[in-house]
Amino acid sequence: MSSKKILLLGTPKSGKLTFLKELTGSLPKISSNKINHAGIIHQVKFDTKYYKATVDIWVDEFSDEEIDIWVESYLSEEAAPVREALGAIVIVFRETEKRPFYEHVLRQVKKIRQIVEACDSSWDGVLLAVKMPEKDLNTVSSNQIDHNALSDACLNENFEYVDFACQSTKQSKEGIDRVKEALEAFTWNEMYDLNKFSFDVSRQKIKSY
Repeated sequence: MSSKKILLLGTPKSGKLTFLKELTGSLPKISSNKINHAGIIHQVKFDTKYYKATVDIWVDEFSDEEIDIWVESYLSEEAAPVREALGAIVIVFRETEKRPFYEHVLRQVKKIRQIVEACDSSWDGVLLAVKMPEKDLNTVSSNQIDHNALSDACLNENFEYVDFACQSTKQSKEGIDRVKEALEAFTWNEMYDLNKFSFDVSRQKIKSY
């Protein structure tokens, strides 16, 4: 198993489980008394012509109002081993959340970029901002989204913007196909010693052994 991890982030009801199901083909086992998705760990298998790897996906959740406090927990000295273990950060969004969508996405991307900036200067992982389809397919959004402008704005923060609902064409991969392609482009067979700690994502604390 690769020691590098995918960190999957989002506010409540942003589509994290939908993303996991589409990426991995399965859903994680979740306790019936679990109040949010923070702390879920799932796995994805990559099988390319260059390598095979099983990669852990760490899931964390934050409220839009408390994102500043939440980000700080990842910037601490104690969280340094966690930052070093990251191979990818994926943020998921749904269009019908409270803020105007463009503002909602850019605010989170800019905040979470602080985690990347706290990583080693040689960090070259994958950064994705993924627009998820609405849970209710009959939902009609009042937002007029300029996807090209949003894509450019995310790219300025080193995140690739992906519309999960888009279908691939002969010319390019889109949606889930593009997500898989981007994640598979990373070298997941790098080794890093994680035996001396575990990270409780739901509490943002390092547990030493």
